[in-house]
Amino acid sequence: MSNISIGSYSNTVTSNQNSSKQNRDRQEDFSSILNDAVNSTSSRVAEVTISDEAKQAASNEFPGWVQEVINRLSNNPDQKEAMDDVKMMATIPGGPLVSIPENFGGTPHYLATGQPVTKESEARFNALAQSITEKTTQIFNSESAKGSSAADIFKKIHEYMATQPEDYLQVLNWYRSSYKY
Repeated sequence: MSNISIGSYSNTVTSNQNSSKQNRDRQEDFSSILNDAVNSTSSRVAEVTISDEAKQAASNEFPGWVQEVINRLSNNPDQKEAMDDVKMMATIPGGPLVSIPENFGGTPHYLATGQPVTKESEARFNALAQSITEKTTQIFNSESAKGSSAADIFKKIHEYMATQPEDYLQVLNWYRSSYKY
């Protein structure tokens, strides 16, 4: 019986040694494959495509629709009219975009979010709209007193608006810029 035990022990040791060698061989193979992959990718040039939105975000440029308004204001031959347009944007509070329920029997909801209009949501929106309009009016008055152009005042108002709470901007259906302040 002791021969069997020794043989079993011997077979187990040999089997464990073979498993250890196989594991080392696999680790060496894996290490070799990994090194080859690293070396081959470091010698190759990767081609990356960057979207226009990512380029804009990286450069801190205004989004297209904002730049169009800026250009329209800058290129308006009647700068008094351009200033009046910006004054209206600054001093008249925006309202939420709300669905008109079919036959007026459904529940109204905000178009951009699908959330139902509640007394609480209306109160929050109105409070924010009032304080935001006060600030945009202040920006307009301050900048126009300095002699800033309509386009420059619009930029400042836009930058301020981009810092407002996401839920407020969504209810307005106002498209936030990709940049953050």
